[in-house]
Amino acid sequence: MIFFILDNAEVPWGDYGSILLTGMTRHLSRKNGLLQLERTAPFVPPIVNSGAGNIVVTNTFKVELVKK
Repeated sequence: MIFFILDNAEVPWGDYGSILLTGMTRHLSRKNGLLQLERTAPFVPPIVNSGAGNIVVTNTFKVELVKK
């Protein structure tokens, strides 16, 4: 079995930079069982660790992942 460690890219500006890259899932409650992601821009990396123990993947990435 292969295991991977997910670590976000290095960013400047400490925690602020991390939130700009990954967004936040801590402040809003789940809606219909799904996380609500707060972001500052429309770009979302294909997969990120939101910092709250939540792994966020885009639908495009999920479709490719399920194919494997």
